[in-house]
Amino acid sequence: MSALTVTTTLTNGHVKGKLDTTLNGYRKNGYVKPETDLPSLRLAAPYSTDPLAVAERERCAYGRIPRAAAAAGTAPRRVRVYSDGIYDMFHQGHARQLQQAKCVFPNVYLIVGVCNDKLTHSRKGRTVMTEDERYEAVRHCRYVDEVVKDAPWEYDEAFLEKHKIDFLAHDDIPYTTEDCEDTYAMIKAKDMFVATERTEGKSYTSTSF
Repeated sequence: MSALTVTTTLTNGHVKGKLDTTLNGYRKNGYVKPETDLPSLRLAAPYSTDPLAVAERERCAYGRIPRAAAAAGTAPRRVRVYSDGIYDMFHQGHARQLQQAKCVFPNVYLIVGVCNDKLTHSRKGRTVMTEDERYEAVRHCRYVDEVVKDAPWEYDEAFLEKHKIDFLAHDDIPYTTEDCEDTYAMIKAKDMFVATERTEGKSYTSTSF
């Protein structure tokens, strides 16, 4: 059989001389349909209020997973890791940080909070992108499983329980407010904090103008 014939056979989706109608074009150019379809490669991540995210949350029998079980990959369910930010002008530094958060434990379900314009402008200054543009940029990152709009600047127990958060991933630089020296102090005290690294030379704050 010539090389040209092989190429034609793959393109047409023939298997053992018969037309395979289950491949849906995946054999074109010699590619074979993968064993599993990854939703993150086909769909944007849902918002926390979307039915898909609500169903995932309702399926979660919540009781915080111990760090040792999360690290060993022996947790009885997906580890729900939360990360947040402004994500203005979404860039490779943001994507790399979210990749780290996704891979901090085996079998992570990554929830990403994005602060709205009103809160961001009052705390950091004006942004280039609107809140809707920033929400959309984050939900199309392949590492993200769910997006929380209107994310808070600080956390409380009610927020953690509402979203059934096991761990919070962020860089280890203390973030201060007028009445708090480290907004992650409560998270760290609960042993729920996992540190990620920043990409040198990239800004992670909003752009003032």
